[in-house]
Amino acid sequence: MALNANNRIQTLISHLTNSLNINNNDSNNNNNNNNNINNLNFKNNCNNYENKSGNGNCIETIEKERNNCSFDIRELTYFLDGNEENTQFKELILSTLEMEDVFLESYEDLSREQSRETTMRKLLRVVERRRAMMDGQGEKNIESKRKNAAPKQTNFSDNLAQLFYDSVGLFDTSLATRLAVHFGLFGATVLGQGTDEQRAQYFESIDRVQIFGCFCMTELGHGSYVKGIETTATFDLNTDEFIINSPTLTSTKWWIGALAETATHAVVYARLILKGNDYGPHVFIVQLRNVNNGEILDGRIIGDCGTKMGRNGLDNGWAQFRNVRIPRQNMLMRWATVSTNGEYIKPPKQQLSYASLLAGRVNMVQTSSDVVKKAITIAIRYASVRRQFHSSDTENQSNLIITNLSNQLETPLIDYQTHQFRLLPLLSGVFAFHFTGAQIQKLYDKLLNEIESENLDRLADVHSTSAGLKAIATWWANSAIEQCRQCCGGHGYSAYSGFPSMLADFGPMVTWEGDNTVLILQTARALINAVRNSNLNNSNNSNNSNLNSNLNSKAFNSYLFKAHQIINENKLFKIQSISQLNEPSIFIEAYQTICAKNVLRVFNRFENLSQKLTRDQAWNECAIELVDAAKLHCFYFVTTCFAAALEEAANNQNLQKNGVYQLLNKLFSLWACTNILDFLPYFMEDGFIQQSQILLLRENVRNLLNLLRKDAVSIVDAFNLPDFILCSALGKKDGDIYQNYFDRVNSAPKAKGKSPYWDQLIAPLVNPSISKENVKIPLIN
Repeated sequence: MALNANNRIQTLISHLTNSLNINNNDSNNNNNNNNNINNLNFKNNCNNYENKSGNGNCIETIEKERNNCSFDIRELTYFLDGNEENTQFKELILSTLEMEDVFLESYEDLSREQSRETTMRKLLRVVERRRAMMDGQGEKNIESKRKNAAPKQTNFSDNLAQLFYDSVGLFDTSLATRLAVHFGLFGATVLGQGTDEQRAQYFESIDRVQIFGCFCMTELGHGSYVKGIETTATFDLNTDEFIINSPTLTSTKWWIGALAETATHAVVYARLILKGNDYGPHVFIVQLRNVNNGEILDGRIIGDCGTKMGRNGLDNGWAQFRNVRIPRQNMLMRWATVSTNGEYIKPPKQQLSYASLLAGRVNMVQTSSDVVKKAITIAIRYASVRRQFHSSDTENQSNLIITNLSNQLETPLIDYQTHQFRLLPLLSGVFAFHFTGAQIQKLYDKLLNEIESENLDRLADVHSTSAGLKAIATWWANSAIEQCRQCCGGHGYSAYSGFPSMLADFGPMVTWEGDNTVLILQTARALINAVRNSNLNNSNNSNNSNLNSNLNSKAFNSYLFKAHQIINENKLFKIQSISQLNEPSIFIEAYQTICAKNVLRVFNRFENLSQKLTRDQAWNECAIELVDAAKLHCFYFVTTCFAAALEEAANNQNLQKNGVYQLLNKLFSLWACTNILDFLPYFMEDGFIQQSQILLLRENVRNLLNLLRKDAVSIVDAFNLPDFILCSALGKKDGDIYQNYFDRVNSAPKAKGKSPYWDQLIAPLVNPSISKENVKIPLIN
């Protein structure tokens, strides 16, 4: 199924242009203005006031910002996307989606029911587009692929199809989640855990969305602790069937995306019961609804989890099972198997049972970067045109005489150092997590290929690393979105800024597919085991100077193989001048030293406590230090990924000539310096860093803020996010924040006019002479 992108790109671009624009005739007229948000062309009834205030002309201001650019914006876009062809493909997808009204529908003023219906309209169009693209390749070819490729299939999308899903996810998280549940969880589980026969049976119906799947793992009583789930699958030897049951209230499957109203099938995690023996959680395919009429099948009790903080276009639901019988062949038996006589063969590695979760965790690293790209684009564009205070105000605050300031421009927010310090380190973090997301995806793809050949050597490392990266990436992004919102002041609180929905929709990322603290403790356990199993006489390839080679190795914690050697060398921070803060190797070595010290320190404490307590008790006593050590390790990994990307750019003469490498070097230095300052207590232990060096770090940060401020607008322009993707009245590319915001507010339903409940509720309040008996109170449905 995986096809070569270079061989397909031009064919697909041509095909998409001709075959994916289905029923767009009525929509094309709505795309005349590329800066139109949510397809609304509201023109306010007020006069267009000539702007003579201290705010200046916003459109002219942001264009002046763009004129300061020191690098080639387009080349940076290509580098971030991987190549020019990927950029062209993404732009084609987005422009095609933008031409249809259905994809421009927003959720700010919709009820939960309306949100779900809107999401399903979008999903239907996405599936129609997908089928059109598949059918364009020829039905005969698809049938051949299904038969020949399905037994080796590990993913429903090649690189280009993944770009399509990523693009969809940029503008609608509810839609993206529905797609991710079906393809990324349900589908990936069937392909990853199913036998060749099971894959062949389900592949086409999943790929063409002829059934819709959901992922029933989480229960009312158990989330992160998957081993504790209570749903049972008891084998009936007489009928060669499993009987699925929910024996307790807490065994109710809960928070299941697409379950409440949509899913026809589910992969259900249930405890395998054979001849009275409990073999723990395994995975089973269970049909939920009649595909033809949507009726829930016997023995399935399904309900709705109700309104959530965000993503209300997604129908999260709950389910209980009452003696639901399924064929034995509905247990996914690629790794663990049950024979007709009830004999059990266990999987070669227990982690294989949860391998389907890796895809989601890996994807969330890149998603975290992508979401913050939206937030930081809005915040930086806003900060560049939003002006507050005259310089004379701050210099003469005690002067009570107000002079005529109408013709004096106020200061843009982006010129204040405090504002730069709030935003620009986040901008550097976008690049750090972008490159990390790309790297961990490559490693995951390699893992899938190795699993196909039953090579499981990389599984444990990818599992532990993706767990920690998912944790720190989503923690960072959640905080970054809120910081960007705050940087837009009171206007950031408006739903039309884009931030409230962004925050609410991103919120579950820190808890679903594994609570972040639980996940990062899995990374900590891997680090402790690495120290325990290390061979002090074999440092492996941890001294390899090529960063990309290290990242492609199977051990992501290879520096721990020589932890004792690192500590015995007692290396100190090498920085003596600001110029050295542009050298990635110095930061990598510093992180290795500090990480090794912290991991070894908590390892020794854990081992000592284990002599007095049980291992679980000792682990709990060390949990805070374990989390800290794992966070440091993960930030080391992110920094290494950023450094590897910088190394790649350094070897590209074109990127050297057009200023992209120099820009990336500044962003890397800002990322590395601010993170050391954030983790300063750990770097100060044992005298690793001196006070004079801390002052150099801070001075370098100030210098970088000043340099990057000039390029800030151009950098976010390179993210190449159209206005309909940003969905923000404050972040549109033209910079006309006040007109855009005012128009959007006034285009909302019932934005003007008399209150609909004035006569019934307000009039009796302000005019007591009106008798309550004469007022008919309307009932609220």
